[in-house]
Amino acid sequence: LGSEGEGVSHLLRQEADFAVALPMDPRVESLNVGVATGALGYLWKRQWPAS
Repeated sequence: LGSEGEGVSHLLRQEADFAVALPMDPRVESLNVGVATGALGYLWKRQWPAS
């Protein structure tokens, strides 16, 4: 999760183990970092439910 204008820095992307992207409606310019975190958490939990 990076800044709204620049996103995640190039260095952080190089060091990351993986990257994810949220598909967005073309009418939406960006997501608030809290909303993006919540959406990713929901999708993660749905994909890999607790055992």
